Amino acid sequence: MLLGLAVLVGAMQAGEAALPAKITLQEAVELARTVTPAVEEIRGLKFKRPVAVKLVDDKTAREHFKARIAAQNPEAKLLSDERAYAQLGLIPAGARLLPSFLDILDEQAGGYYDPEQDTFFVLDDMPKGAGPILVAHELTHALDDQHFGI
Repeated sequence: MLLGLAVLVGAMQAGEAALPAKITLQEAVELARTVTPAVEEIRGLKFKRPVAVKLVDDKTAREHFKARIAAQNPEAKLLSDERAYAQLGLIPAGARLLPSFLDILDEQAGGYYDPEQDTFFVLDDMPKGAGPILVAHELTHALDDQHFGI
């Protein structure tokens, strides 16, 4: 992490607009294929079927998360939770949980597994360097889903 930051700062100081290389769909699919045996070995389980891999942009991912959250948390529950958290001093009065949560996902998510679609979605702005860890993590969710349902 520090080395990556040092490289980025160095490039910016040199006047270059250097950004980490982004992953392509073909690279994500190949990475999933490559990482799958290690996930199976570590978990002691075999995939029942390959996991579909799709590339999406931030806007598509945000809408996906928004719809899933709305399906599981009616607006009245979100408002009630916001009031309760504010009364407990956990969030500032008037803070909105959903937009804050979605902003955090925009900033930090590189991909996600959707059990309803049995698909691993990779965000198109995920740096390649994060690929192996992210893919292994999301494939673990897919493996759990295939064996135990999530």
